[in-house]
Amino acid sequence: MLRGIGGLFLASTAYAQPEAPMDFSASPGDGEATLQWADPQDADIDRYGVRHGPSLTALGQWFGIPESGASTVRHTVTELANGERHHFELRAVTEVGSGEALEPIATKRRSGCRQPAMLATNNIDGVFG
Repeated sequence: MLRGIGGLFLASTAYAQPEAPMDFSASPGDGEATLQWADPQDADIDRYGVRHGPSLTALGQWFGIPESGASTVRHTVTELANGERHHFELRAVTEVGSGEALEPIATKRRSGCRQPAMLATNNIDGVFG
């Protein structure tokens, strides 16, 4: 859209916040969880943000995933306690701002297990491990 102000014309473009990434999942590991999501094919994405915590009411602060960008589809969160449930939220970030977060997902690794005990699910009320 062009708007004139005293003979000066300004162009404005409407930018939308990014959509929530799709097909979000988390796989538990030894003291870590690997988060994966589908590539949204949105070149405007500057980075992704994630937050996690022991429950839906105790999610921590958002932090930017280091070195993430438009084509990033995986990140490993480390320093997690084994045997505890961890909830994760993910959102895309552009210069316009942060998009909506995905529905939180949960993952849990059994204590003393060498292989992942379960895969994450969007059904956070499910029984895990």
